[in-house]
Amino acid sequence: MYKLLVIDDETLIADGMASMLSNCPDLNIKVEKCYSAIEALQLMQNTIFDIILTDIVMPQMNGIEFLKTIKQEWPLCYVIFLTGYGDFRYVYEAIQYPNVKYLLKAEGSKKIIEVVKDLVKSMEQKGIDGIMEDESYTDNQSLQKDIMMSILIGETQKIDSQLFELNNIPLDYGKPLQMCMIRIGSNENQSDYNRKMEIYRRVCFHLKNNLSKIGSLFLLSYDYANIVGFLQMQDTSLLQEVEERLKGTYDTFHSYNIIFVLDNVVIAWDQCSMRYLLLKRLMNENDRLEGSVLLAKDIMEKESVDINTDNYSMKDNTRDNSLLSVYLERSDEEAFFLLFDKMTRELTARKSMHDNNLLEKYYDIATICLACINRNHLSEQLTSKVDLYKLMRVDYHSDWDQAVSYLRDLCHTIFYLLNHSPEEDEKEILNKIEQYIQENLYGDLTVPAIADAMRRNASYLSRIYKKKTGNKLSDYVSERRVEEAKRLLKESNKTVHEIGDLLGYSSSSNFIRFFKKNVSLTPDEYRELYRK
Repeated sequence: MYKLLVIDDETLIADGMASMLSNCPDLNIKVEKCYSAIEALQLMQNTIFDIILTDIVMPQMNGIEFLKTIKQEWPLCYVIFLTGYGDFRYVYEAIQYPNVKYLLKAEGSKKIIEVVKDLVKSMEQKGIDGIMEDESYTDNQSLQKDIMMSILIGETQKIDSQLFELNNIPLDYGKPLQMCMIRIGSNENQSDYNRKMEIYRRVCFHLKNNLSKIGSLFLLSYDYANIVGFLQMQDTSLLQEVEERLKGTYDTFHSYNIIFVLDNVVIAWDQCSMRYLLLKRLMNENDRLEGSVLLAKDIMEKESVDINTDNYSMKDNTRDNSLLSVYLERSDEEAFFLLFDKMTRELTARKSMHDNNLLEKYYDIATICLACINRNHLSEQLTSKVDLYKLMRVDYHSDWDQAVSYLRDLCHTIFYLLNHSPEEDEKEILNKIEQYIQENLYGDLTVPAIADAMRRNASYLSRIYKKKTGNKLSDYVSERRVEEAKRLLKESNKTVHEIGDLLGYSSSSNFIRFFKKNVSLTPDEYRELYRK
């Protein structure tokens, strides 16, 4: 359920709009209200709102000042301004920002409800579209993530300072660093992807701002809830300052059950994998501990943690992850799945989807898959074959059996793509498209319908067809239907209306217009000409 906040300094107006929206049966939203921008900002420190409906002219803080604060702290939030005819000097500035709409107060309640409905629909669609769109990764950002993932799984052989510079990673590979882990365990509905994204972005924004004055920070996340931080401070003696600044972020977001584990050791880059595994373990066991920002040293002393114990098996975990990645890149399918089955055995033996240790095992494999997908540019091909959105969203699987089955199917598909020519695959797809159209000339031949029948992505099919033929897929459908219409007009006694209906046209006039546009003759003229 999405959340909307109504703001107006006139109590009757705020109460009336809140009541109207709350009682609208078609809106799946929870509505709250307040009577000033200052009060709104206080509320927003503890609650994520998806939509703000506010007067653009308010005392204490006008709408533009309010908007600037919102867009800095809550960039995904939609804002609807209610304006009068004399407020356009504010409106002009407001519409320069993304996700901002304005309505004239004179347009009334029906228009407000309509706009809110449209925004909710837009957010729902965004949630459906998921990770590939919302991450909005450039190629460069994707490479950054691949590089840092490689470091975490111990693959540092090909990484150097030049690689960092070429990919604009804001850290120095020649200097030591510290690591931290952040977990956002929001009380909000974790299946709401938009809300998870908003919380994640807010936390990352605050962290970067908080630490920028004393050092450099790179944040790496695989599911918008678990974040790895790479820290390089201007002075290695600033550990206490880092801890205090992390506590500042915690104080801001404590309602989302945010937890920090900060490594107390300055390390070289080739030590990241081992320290990362330690931090993961400490984070997974942290629910028994008190505190907002926890030092690895303090946890280890309290828990008597021995990182060299057999139970921890850090070296084993690192080796398995590294081997799995190597087998995938080498296309050694047999060795890969032997190790895959070993690594997932514990998952399928357990029922709880909330065990942090099991979640980490799942995401270890998922991140290896994601790195391979990005390195080999397989995203587009995979999108048409599997639901990639589920890869980094374990909450989309009903149980561990389903999650492991999904990973196995994905890996089989990756191996197939790594070992088959895209050209061969595309040629096969083209043949299937043309065959399907020929066999279904009297059925639904919209591009989405064709894609659904072939279990492929519609935009992917359109791109493949255009690439291979130089023509639009919809134009080919029209061409084949014209040829079938010609055949029926010449060889059958069906009426023009019957032929149009047979080919899926809603009316005779639509069919006649379509036919004349493509043949330069009406159906009757064509029949008369070719039946003589």
